[in-house]
Amino acid sequence: MRRARAAPGGRARCPRALGDLLTRPGVRAALSAAGVRRARARYGWPRIAEQTESVYRNLVGGCLGTLAAAGG
Repeated sequence: MRRARAAPGGRARCPRALGDLLTRPGVRAALSAAGVRRARARYGWPRIAEQTESVYRNLVGGCLGTLAAAGG
């Protein structure tokens, strides 16, 4: 499926693109489903948990490295 993207200076094409979405429910549904998948992959709880764990690991690693360098 072709990705819908706004081209620089493409404002003149915007009304046509919106008209296409209004008259093509299959394309509209596919774009909607792709957006939901993308949002869930980026902002879903599994991804948030991975990022949080990574932050904690970096903090703990940094603290342990600082303690070791200080002779502690």
